[in-house]
Amino acid sequence: INMWIYGAWSWENVLMTFPIIYCTAFILDFFFVGPFVTRVCAPRYMIFLRVGLMAGILTFLAPILESGYVPTVMRYVTALPRNYIIALITQAFIAMPFGMYVLGMYRVRMSNKR
Repeated sequence: INMWIYGAWSWENVLMTFPIIYCTAFILDFFFVGPFVTRVCAPRYMIFLRVGLMAGILTFLAPILESGYVPTVMRYVTALPRNYIIALITQAFIAMPFGMYVLGMYRVRMSNKR
């Protein structure tokens, strides 16, 4: 969505910047956002804070990594709600159920090996 909002949407940009954005998001989530959220938030609200922090950071950082464009305040304010909603839907309905399925399958296989 950021690429579309900032006028940088093309398959070339997607293929070139996706690995950079993905690695940046992984490092942010694993080392900074994840530990922070687990310390300050109740488990039932963790998804909202985690998605909010990641969307807030990456809404600002992604255009810089994608095209060197530093977003203006108005573009950031426009992009943040869209990114938050899409990230929350993706996390809640795709990533989390998939992760739980994979974890469940792993646990079943590990218990069968014993």
